[in-house]
Amino acid sequence: MTPKSFWIAHIEHGGRLMVRLSGELDMAGAEEVRRFIDSTLARDYAAISFDCRGVTFIDSIGVKALLHLVQRCAEMGVEPTFSLSSRIERVLSAMGLGSLSDLASMR
Repeated sequence: MTPKSFWIAHIEHGGRLMVRLSGELDMAGAEEVRRFIDSTLARDYAAISFDCRGVTFIDSIGVKALLHLVQRCAEMGVEPTFSLSSRIERVLSAMGLGSLSDLASMR
Protein backbone atom coordinates (compact mmCIF):
# COMPACT_ATOMS: atom_id res chain seq x y z
CA MET A 1 0.00 0.00 0.00
CA THR A 2 1.32 3.41 -0.98
CA PRO A 3 1.55 5.95 1.86
CA LYS A 4 -0.85 8.88 1.65
CA SER A 5 0.80 11.99 0.23
CA PHE A 6 -2.10 14.48 0.32
CA TRP A 7 -4.44 15.65 3.09
CA ILE A 8 -7.50 17.86 3.37
CA ALA A 9 -8.53 19.12 6.80
CA HIS A 10 -11.48 21.40 7.42
CA ILE A 11 -13.21 23.23 10.23
CA GLU A 12 -16.78 24.53 10.15
CA HIS A 13 -17.71 27.43 12.40
CA GLY A 14 -20.71 29.73 12.25
CA GLY A 15 -21.55 29.00 8.61
CA ARG A 16 -17.93 29.43 7.57
CA LEU A 17 -15.66 26.72 6.25
CA MET A 18 -11.88 26.82 6.59
CA VAL A 19 -10.01 24.23 4.53
CA ARG A 20 -6.31 23.32 4.62
CA LEU A 21 -4.73 21.36 1.75
CA SER A 22 -1.32 19.76 2.35
CA GLY A 23 1.05 17.51 0.45
CA GLU A 24 1.27 16.54 -3.20
CA LEU A 25 -1.67 17.72 -5.30
CA ASP A 26 -1.34 15.32 -8.21
CA MET A 27 -3.72 12.70 -9.61
CA ALA A 28 -4.18 11.00 -6.23
CA GLY A 29 -4.61 14.34 -4.45
CA ALA A 30 -7.08 15.49 -7.09
CA GLU A 31 -9.20 12.43 -6.31
CA GLU A 32 -9.23 13.50 -2.62
CA VAL A 33 -10.36 16.98 -3.73
CA ARG A 34 -13.16 15.43 -5.82
CA ARG A 35 -14.39 13.44 -2.82
CA PHE A 36 -14.21 16.58 -0.68
CA ILE A 37 -16.31 18.51 -3.22
CA ASP A 38 -18.89 15.71 -3.35
CA SER A 39 -19.18 15.40 0.43
CA THR A 40 -18.28 18.55 2.36
CA LEU A 41 -19.03 21.10 -0.35
CA ALA A 42 -22.45 19.54 -0.85
CA ARG A 43 -23.61 21.82 2.00
CA ASP A 44 -24.04 25.60 1.91
CA TYR A 45 -21.63 27.97 3.63
CA ALA A 46 -21.59 31.75 4.01
CA ALA A 47 -17.82 31.91 3.44
CA ILE A 48 -15.09 29.49 2.41
CA SER A 49 -11.34 29.90 2.73
CA PHE A 50 -8.68 27.56 1.37
CA ASP A 51 -5.17 27.46 2.82
CA CYS A 52 -2.99 25.81 0.18
CA ARG A 53 0.36 26.91 1.62
CA GLY A 54 1.07 23.32 2.69
CA VAL A 55 0.92 21.98 -0.87
CA THR A 56 4.44 20.75 -1.66
CA PHE A 57 3.84 19.71 -5.28
CA ILE A 58 1.21 20.55 -7.88
CA ASP A 59 0.82 19.52 -11.50
CA SER A 60 -1.79 20.33 -14.15
CA ILE A 61 -4.21 17.78 -12.70
CA GLY A 62 -3.85 19.46 -9.30
CA VAL A 63 -4.51 22.87 -10.85
CA LYS A 64 -7.65 21.45 -12.45
CA ALA A 65 -8.75 20.21 -9.00
CA LEU A 66 -8.32 23.74 -7.59
CA LEU A 67 -10.34 25.12 -10.49
CA HIS A 68 -13.10 22.62 -9.62
CA LEU A 69 -13.09 24.07 -6.08
CA VAL A 70 -13.54 27.55 -7.57
CA GLN A 71 -16.34 26.29 -9.81
CA ARG A 72 -18.18 24.55 -6.95
CA CYS A 73 -17.97 27.67 -4.80
CA ALA A 74 -19.38 29.73 -7.69
CA GLU A 75 -22.28 27.27 -7.97
CA MET A 76 -22.89 27.82 -4.25
CA GLY A 77 -22.81 31.60 -4.68
CA VAL A 78 -19.73 31.94 -2.46
CA GLU A 79 -16.56 33.79 -3.44
CA PRO A 80 -13.76 31.77 -1.82
CA THR A 81 -10.47 33.12 -0.58
CA PHE A 82 -7.18 31.33 -1.20
CA SER A 83 -3.83 31.43 0.57
CA LEU A 84 -1.33 29.99 -1.89
CA SER A 85 2.30 28.98 -1.69
CA SER A 86 4.74 30.62 -4.08
CA ARG A 87 5.03 27.21 -5.76
CA ILE A 88 1.35 27.21 -6.71
CA GLU A 89 1.47 30.85 -7.78
CA ARG A 90 4.39 30.08 -10.13
CA VAL A 91 2.53 27.14 -11.67
CA LEU A 92 -0.64 29.19 -12.15
CA SER A 93 1.38 32.00 -13.69
CA ALA A 94 3.20 29.61 -16.04
CA MET A 95 -0.21 28.29 -17.14
CA GLY A 96 -1.44 31.86 -17.74
CA LEU A 97 -4.17 31.61 -15.11
CA GLY A 98 -3.32 34.39 -12.67
CA SER A 99 -4.68 33.94 -9.15
CA LEU A 100 -7.50 31.66 -8.04
CA SER A 101 -9.13 34.54 -6.16
CA ASP A 102 -9.24 36.54 -9.40
CA LEU A 103 -10.80 33.57 -11.20
CA ALA A 104 -13.35 33.16 -8.40
CA SER A 105 -14.38 36.82 -8.55
CA MET A 106 -14.90 36.63 -12.34
CA ARG A 107 -17.53 33.86 -12.06
